Amino acid sequence: MIDGSQHAGTLEPPAVGSPESIPDEALRTELAALVETQVTIEPLPEPTDLADGRTIRKTARKVAPPPATTRLLVRRQKTETTVIVDGRGLARRHVTGDAVAVQIGGWRAATGQPSWALAGWNPVPKILFTAELDRWQAAIAAVGGFALLGVRNGEEPPVWHRIGDDRVEDLHRGALGALVRGPNTLTSVIAMPAGARLHGPVIVRAELLERRVSYHHSEAEAGNAIVSAAEALALLTPDTPPTAPHAENTLLPQLVTELLRLVDGHGFGQSWVRIGQRVEETWRLLSGHTITTGYDVPGGTVQGHLLDAVTGRPLRSAYACRAHHLVDLVSRCATCRTDTCAACHDSVRPCVLCTGGVCAGCLADADGRCTACAALKKVGMFRRSRFGASITDAVWHGTGPNVEVTVRRVKDAWFLDRCENNEQVTTPLAGETLMSVQRLLR
Repeated sequence: MIDGSQHAGTLEPPAVGSPESIPDEALRTELAALVETQVTIEPLPEPTDLADGRTIRKTARKVAPPPATTRLLVRRQKTETTVIVDGRGLARRHVTGDAVAVQIGGWRAATGQPSWALAGWNPVPKILFTAELDRWQAAIAAVGGFALLGVRNGEEPPVWHRIGDDRVEDLHRGALGALVRGPNTLTSVIAMPAGARLHGPVIVRAELLERRVSYHHSEAEAGNAIVSAAEALALLTPDTPPTAPHAENTLLPQLVTELLRLVDGHGFGQSWVRIGQRVEETWRLLSGHTITTGYDVPGGTVQGHLLDAVTGRPLRSAYACRAHHLVDLVSRCATCRTDTCAACHDSVRPCVLCTGGVCAGCLADADGRCTACAALKKVGMFRRSRFGASITDAVWHGTGPNVEVTVRRVKDAWFLDRCENNEQVTTPLAGETLMSVQRLLR
């Protein structure tokens, strides 16, 4: 107020003698700066000659001088503008003196995924609500019960705040859910591998060269989680841990309560899984060949099994045939000394004469005889004694790889001698068996 004319502020001056009536030094400095910027200083007049000076003085005596002082009343007017977040959304509060004006940019259910609110998250959160007010933006992002409030001004980086207790387990469950089911799913683990106590199956007469272990999941019925999702993620995706933006823990309790009502009203999908092991092994067989096997170990167990190629039964130990089938039982061909199984198309079967094992590749003729039996020839009378027979007896003898077969008729008795690996087995022949042998000897 200047000389009774109001220029700004209020009409009520402070009481004389009150602290408000004495301007502080800061106000004096501000006023001086204001006067310097607002008042134009005219240049000093140029001196004139003596005759003109007498005329100016006569004229000046007739002009009334201005008052020596001017009363100037200056008082600060408090103004303040703040933008805050509350249960309604973004609120701008403008204060002028005692007057307060509030503008609200309310919370709205998110219809999109603002990119600035997704940066720094793994897994991608669900944006529940957003609010806008001029250049200000706010978003509530959540993975299950793990929720953050993000606020930014224009294109500046957002500032994040925690909402409620640190429910970081939900962040890990959400990351596991995104991996095994899809976004916005919280997954719990009800079974996991039992540490390093894996007991793999054994291949008989083979050497284990390498074992490679990976992890897989399978759906399970709802149950109690026995391990944390963080442990499961460390096995499944050790190089991509869950992350969230750095957040301050500075929200007032009342605001936290209001925001939690918004977060808790949104459900997330639930699922349960078992984490098991998938094992690949490389074995070297006696033949020098290498084979690769694979099997699964369900979560919560330690014993691995191979499946029988013939019966499908789980095996703790298995044999590898020459076709590399893994089975509980193999049969060895006496001629070529290799193993086959019932799953092989050229598996070992008994020779129709000596009944020794012979594979299809070693059969000597269409009758089903082995090489030694197909080579049977009658022995002359002077050589029969070598086979324990007399001149009046009859002997037939044949040889093949690894096998010798001898058929003897001693008086009225018939015998078949089969020798393999220097081990001889003698079988008396009679009845149908004798008749079959006699037909083949003709």
